[in-house]
Amino acid sequence: MKFITIETFDENSYVVKTKKKYETIGFITFFKPWKKWVFEPCEQTIYDTECMKDIIRFMEEELK
Repeated sequence: MKFITIETFDENSYVVKTKKKYETIGFITFFKPWKKWVFEPCEQTIYDTECMKDIIRFMEEELK
């Protein structure tokens, strides 16, 4: 991942942060009604395709 880092936040979620300023930009959490992991972006954050691909790749590969 070039611009973001994803770390364990607690037993049911991960925090997504920028590498440059180490700012939180969102969370990956387990959404029980869907029985799936979801990305919840923080307010007033924006993402390009590479950032979204990194988040998707993490969810597909690490959270099976």
